[in-house]
Amino acid sequence: MDFQAETSPNDVVTVLATAPLTSNEAWTLMRSGEWRLWRRGECIADGSV
Repeated sequence: MDFQAETSPNDVVTVLATAPLTSNEAWTLMRSGEWRLWRRGECIADGSV
């Protein structure tokens, strides 16, 4: 998907996936037990159990 064609400069785009989808971008790996709470495309809280 071409996010630049679908969004404006003011938009926040967040992609959640179970494995990296590309090799030329940075992906953040989450470990088992980690959680994050997202609101409007931005992480507002995180923790672990």
